[in-house]
Amino acid sequence: MKKFVIVSDSCCDLNEELRKKYDIEYIPMGIAYNGKSTIADLDWKEISVKDYYQMMKDDIRVTTFQITKEQYLSRFEEYLKNGYDILSISCSSALSASVHASYKARDELLAKYPESKIICIDSLISCYGLGLLCIIASNMRSEGKQIEEVAKFIEENKLKSNQFGTVADLKYIKRAGRITATKALFGTLFNVKPIIISDIKGQNVSVEKSKGRKNVISRMAELTKEYTDKMSSAMASAKRGYVDDIIVICDEKEISEQMFKKISDGFCDRNMPVNKEKTRYYGKISEMTEDERRQIMHAECFNYDLTLGHEDNFLVDSEKSERLEQYALSHSFDIRLLGYLYGNHTFKVAQYYYFCNYGNLIMKSRIGRGKSFRQFYTYVLKSSDRILKALMNGWFQDIPVDTINYSNFISILYYFIQWEMISEIDVKRIVVGYLSDGVSYMDMSTEDEVLTKSIVEWDRMRG
Repeated sequence: MKKFVIVSDSCCDLNEELRKKYDIEYIPMGIAYNGKSTIADLDWKEISVKDYYQMMKDDIRVTTFQITKEQYLSRFEEYLKNGYDILSISCSSALSASVHASYKARDELLAKYPESKIICIDSLISCYGLGLLCIIASNMRSEGKQIEEVAKFIEENKLKSNQFGTVADLKYIKRAGRITATKALFGTLFNVKPIIISDIKGQNVSVEKSKGRKNVISRMAELTKEYTDKMSSAMASAKRGYVDDIIVICDEKEISEQMFKKISDGFCDRNMPVNKEKTRYYGKISEMTEDERRQIMHAECFNYDLTLGHEDNFLVDSEKSERLEQYALSHSFDIRLLGYLYGNHTFKVAQYYYFCNYGNLIMKSRIGRGKSFRQFYTYVLKSSDRILKALMNGWFQDIPVDTINYSNFISILYYFIQWEMISEIDVKRIVVGYLSDGVSYMDMSTEDEVLTKSIVEWDRMRG
């Protein structure tokens, strides 16, 4: 199967971290201001976020310009020469003519490379809605889907993304030619705020108006709830879903918290569980630090860390096995954080499934450091059934005795014995089945050797 590249443009709103994670390319559009021009860089290297928004506040006119056919030709041909087919997903044709330039480049290059495939899609959306389509395409590619199948799915589902937005000042809409100067004047005088959506034609249009910022925020939350009702009905016969992230970014903390509560409560009322442990950010986009950006995007962390007490949160099947196994092989293991693996199971059942599927990986690990591993061994040693399963499958024997992993295991076992949290018969099973002749004292630390010999002697004294 031939490899293919996924490429978008500056409207996809995917930062460098996400582009690397999902292996997504982009071709930059351009911006012009004060007689200067530069690329619309998704990583804000050419101009900072703070400076960009300050220019808008200072009424400096900022314009954008599309990707040219020549830019597409150059990048597309580079991919083709490297042996890739191309799936290009562009900003809505109603907002940018870039996608038409991609069509022209495609037609020209296919005449030159007839054996190659170049599929160009008009997403009919922009911003993170476009970015999500690219991520979905990337996930399908990772599952081994071919370029035609991925493109077909994106075409058939691109109108299912839903976005609401508003503006702080009508002057920005007036500058874009969306409303007349008269409407902008009276709208500003009466503090009218439009609610803007991406419609089925790919245009950003105002569908409602509210008076005042608090009212428009509240109404957008209500619209989100209404859309959830439609989504829940459509999903009635499908697997039950959950809401993984709600992130609100706003200048005013009170309004942000109000909107977050309205949206999350609305999902919960409609039987769509919300993971409320995830990131909430209250503040100005222009004042976000790089660390805050990374936190919002859950950089370098497991993106489904649902905690004890949120038993109604679920993962969908496509998000389970690969990500969880990668996590199990490269991170510490907090059994309480990794319980939600198998759809609609309760916390305890899912927790046990995690033990059955990944327990051996945990015990083999040479990382084994800290609270997470101690929690795992606490979970195992609390149950005779789990102890027997680990012994019968030889999992205990796989613990490397020269690592902190073994230190965690033996210290928890010693603690359980001291506080009478484990039965004598379970201790004997571990001693006879493992510690008596299954460990090498030469390889372990002095402290671990002392604890191990103490446990063996304790069992011997009790016959």
